[in-house]
Amino acid sequence: MAAPYQRKIGKVIFRVSAFGNPQAKETGQEMILRMLENKLSFEKRDGKEEACA
Repeated sequence: MAAPYQRKIGKVIFRVSAFGNPQAKETGQEMILRMLENKLSFEKRDGKEEACA
């Protein structure tokens, strides 16, 4: 486990205390959104799109 560090992205300062990577180019939230967008694109491409209520 890495030592805690701070990272400023825009006007927000993140304090990372577990599983941190100071060389990261995106926040955890950005990474999750990117993965969800990729999954949605993949499912649409393969015809697996489902209706969301």
